[in-house]
Amino acid sequence: MTRVWQLILGQSNMRNTAQLLLLLGLVVAPAAFAGQRLEPIHPERERMSASARREAVLDDLDTLLTGPATPTSIATAPHLANNGLCQRDVIVLEYRHTNDSARGGPFKPFGIADVYKQYHSIGYSGEISESEAQRACRSLDGIRDYWAYSDSEGTADDGLFTLKETAAAVRANNAISFDCSLLGDSAIEARCLSEFLAVADRPESVSECSEGPTMIRRQCFVYGLGTYRVTITRVWPTSGGGPATGVKLEYQEIVVT
Repeated sequence: MTRVWQLILGQSNMRNTAQLLLLLGLVVAPAAFAGQRLEPIHPERERMSASARREAVLDDLDTLLTGPATPTSIATAPHLANNGLCQRDVIVLEYRHTNDSARGGPFKPFGIADVYKQYHSIGYSGEISESEAQRACRSLDGIRDYWAYSDSEGTADDGLFTLKETAAAVRANNAISFDCSLLGDSAIEARCLSEFLAVADRPESVSECSEGPTMIRRQCFVYGLGTYRVTITRVWPTSGGGPATGVKLEYQEIVVT
């Protein structure tokens, strides 16, 4: 067991620790499978001492947390979510000063600040085999390849594929409308298309837009792309045919902490 996990679980409260283990798939929440007969996970560990069982779970965590780390977070190795989507989990630690009155003094880990998922699109589901998709996920680099946050696998899958498809359509000179008027810069507005392409391959987040008109077929996603908040909207005509695509760029809000 590594020293980092001794510190994390030693400082973290039970609620955050349980959340961490649930999200990493090491513990199954009974409420999630009420009424179902479950196959026991590691039943042999029930006969272990508390300390041995703790060591076994921490060893499991060590095998998962092989992704890149920042000064306050660490990621799992990427794995296949579905045939077109790779996923990794990121654990963010909370730190506090060892002495509350000594600002600028040393920090120590206090708990788990957050656990979230990031995604990378490798294609459309069904385009490649599962074994090919698994190899593609394992080959992803934690630094050179983008990883985008999303609140659901479905949104990530559809949204990242839409972004890739839209960028390809722009490069192919397909008819797509662009709006950079909210940037308040006529020079950037004049090169709106190239500004989009410069950041389109590095999404940091993807989410669905708020609900639009219900009488039409519409798809809308919002992306964090560098300094820009990019909205891609696709609307299908009722008469049939392909969608009309619009891309809008605006600056992301700056959050001061």
